[in-house]
Amino acid sequence: MDLRELRYGIEIETVKRTREQITWAIHSVVGGHVSHIGAPSCYDPWEVEDLRSRKWKVVNDTSLTNVPSHLRAELVSPVLTHDDLCRCVTAANTGRCSTPRNRNILIGDCRLAIADLKTLP
Repeated sequence: MDLRELRYGIEIETVKRTREQITWAIHSVVGGHVSHIGAPSCYDPWEVEDLRSRKWKVVNDTSLTNVPSHLRAELVSPVLTHDDLCRCVTAANTGRCSTPRNRNILIGDCRLAIADLKTLP
């Protein structure tokens, strides 16, 4: 199976950056329009509608309890291609955000380390 032919939906948990900062980091790669949706307030959702009309959401991740609420976020992607996924990882690294614990990204039922994503064919 060629990983470049698969489609992905990803969630990336981040700490040490605000949801707004993560939103703008994604926007810097995909372009489009940024909105602070704001409701429900417990998730403080932000959204990027990219140039292809896909919606990227950034919300509060309540499972990350070791950092203040304003410094934790979960990025939820639209359906992505392999190239999209590589650009996402680049944006997260460029934004100097940290993923919690061992820097893993959950893709479906598979956990990949960021280092592994850089070496995908």
